[in-house]
Formats: sequence, structure tokens, C-alpha cells
Amino acid sequence: MRSNLITSLKVIIAFSLILLLGCNQIDKKVEYRYGDMVITRIDKSSNSYFWFGVVKEGEDKDPDIKINWGGFDGGFRAYLIFESDHVELFREYGFFKVVKANRHITISHKFKHETDDFDNVSAIHWMDSLSGSFKNVRMIQSPPYESELKVNKDNHSEVNAVFLQ
Repeated sequence: MRSNLITSLKVIIAFSLILLLGCNQIDKKVEYRYGDMVITRIDKSSNSYFWFGVVKEGEDKDPDIKINWGGFDGGFRAYLIFESDHVELFREYGFFKVVKANRHITISHKFKHETDDFDNVSAIHWMDSLSGSFKNVRMIQSPPYESELKVNKDNHSEVNAVFLQ
């Protein structure tokens, strides 16, 4: 009886550790740079936070934009579009929310349809037009980062990603 209890406790502890360690993404910080503009991204658990500018170590300020990509089939994909004085975050999929309005970084409504939240056909034509020549555009997505790196390399994005953690 006692050995069954000890075995059960070991299984419960092991399972709890797997859940605790497996469900939380390691925090990752990325700086996207194009010209003199920087977008800082920090991934924590199943959320990505974005700021216009550099966020210094230990600095505690509200993000400009938050993306939640948790859940059973969670994830996000978007495009950072660096313009002359601001950056648009064009959502392909995922839950995006403005936390703090900032004219230098906005969620793009480039393809908003008059009767729907999103005009898929126009967006597809825009993405196809970029093929091979991203230049001031960078595709970003929820971790892992390997396919993000490949897509941007293959399409000659000039937006640099600096992975800091």
C-alpha cells in the first residue's frame, strides 16, 4: 500500500514538472531593425509583446501591442512593414490587441473589407507581390523561429532580427 502511494506521488510530481516546464515558453527577446527604427519583441509563455524602440534590460513599461497565440491550435503570423516614420503590423492570423496607442507602431487595417474584418483576396495578392523582395518587410510568427528565419532569408528581407535571449 505504502509503495503504491509513493509510486503515485512520484508520477504526480513528474507529471506536474512536465506540465510546469513544458507549457511555458522560454522568454525570448528580439529586436527588429530597419534603418534607424527598432521594434522590440518579447515572447513570454504564449504572448508576444511589441514596443517601438529599444526596451532596456529591467525596463518595465507597457507594450504598444500584445499578441496572444495560446490555446490548442494557437499561433500567429504577421508582417512588420517599415515605412519612413512608422511600422505597421499586418496580421495574417492570431489575436492582436493595441495595449498603448503609439503612432509609430500600429496594427494595419490595409486589407479591411467594408463588410468583414479582413479582405483575404487583397491580402493574398499583396503577399504574392512581395515574393522574393521583402526589402522593408519582415514576416514574423510565433516560436519556433526557424521558418521565420528561412522565409525572410529566401525573400531577401532587409529588416534585421537580433535575437538577444
